Amino acid sequence: MKVFALPLRTGASATTYHIGGEMLGISRKTDYAVRCMVYLAQEQKLTTIDQLACETNSPEKFITKALQEISRTGLVKSFRGSKGGVILGRRPEDITLLEIVEAVDGPIVPHHGVSARHQSATMERNSVYPVWGHVQSLVRDHLQRITLRDLVTGTVNAEACLPFTQKP
Repeated sequence: MKVFALPLRTGASATTYHIGGEMLGISRKTDYAVRCMVYLAQEQKLTTIDQLACETNSPEKFITKALQEISRTGLVKSFRGSKGGVILGRRPEDITLLEIVEAVDGPIVPHHGVSARHQSATMERNSVYPVWGHVQSLVRDHLQRITLRDLVTGTVNAEACLPFTQKP
């Protein structure tokens, strides 16, 4: 069986994850951001960057940058000063994995030809582009179904994983 990685964003460095035996690229920054968001959902209190780095085994440099990007979307609130830190901006059940991924890495695009700005008549005639569009939809739908609450409680709905676990 041939296995290939689909980068979620052109040029992103990727960590490899296995979904149903296949690989999917997620940037390291996104991986660290998700770890931090899960920790914040577990703790439900103001947490310093130092504490997040330590508790999630994540480099402070990566999580500082990722949390700056996430705070622009309102998923976290940040407070400066000696008593500062970060806290979730919404309830864990109201934050999806898709929102976190896209806050850090931008829209999920498995191939540059799938994004709206790269569409052309030539690409539309190429039979592989509908496949990439379908992959994009599957990944987005999958990540949209999973909330921080699901990740904290370990109750990710098995049906959310069906597109990636069922054999054709």
